[in-house]
Amino acid sequence: MKTSLKIILPIIILTLFFILATYLGHTWGSAIEHYIVEHEYVFLGYLAYIGLMFVATVAAPLSTLPLIPIAVSVWGSFIVAILSIIGWSFGAICAFYLSRRYGMPVVRKFVSQEKIERINNNIPQDRNLLASIILLRMVVPVDILSYALGIFPRVTWKPYVIGTIIGILPFSFIFAYLGGLSVKFQIIGLLIITPPLFYFWTKHKT
Repeated sequence: MKTSLKIILPIIILTLFFILATYLGHTWGSAIEHYIVEHEYVFLGYLAYIGLMFVATVAAPLSTLPLIPIAVSVWGSFIVAILSIIGWSFGAICAFYLSRRYGMPVVRKFVSQEKIERINNNIPQDRNLLASIILLRMVVPVDILSYALGIFPRVTWKPYVIGTIIGILPFSFIFAYLGGLSVKFQIIGLLIITPPLFYFWTKHKT
């Protein structure tokens, strides 16, 4: 019961912030877009968004999900999805490097020993490493998984980077396009995707 509450409460809070951000995006999106275009801040805006995604991943446990609907109202879903992939991927790579470079003293600041052991149990010793990383990317927060995987010697750079990008792709597009919908359709979409996510999160218990 306690485990379920620990999972459900953050989901509810993030969902409420996501919906609130959608309302703000629909209300102020045009004004923000006009200001950015008028002052030629489009490229700087891209960099700022990527930077926020990067920082949120490296400085766990921050979440930038509520920022997505506002960004979508300014740039559109496809561009935001691509920017999210770039920001989250670079953040995940940096977190992996910090974990590999400095080891447990850094990892323990972001991930508990219990979570590390659970993630370790879901990584095969010999084969299917790439597939396991992709699956874990879909069910474990980007920041936590990145720091945890960095301390496992059998997780090498190539499968990590490839698995990270592939695993981040689906939810980058899902949240970006979900952020462009009305609040009513967002609620319907979240009701559809939340049960399977909850199932995987509780199954892996990370």
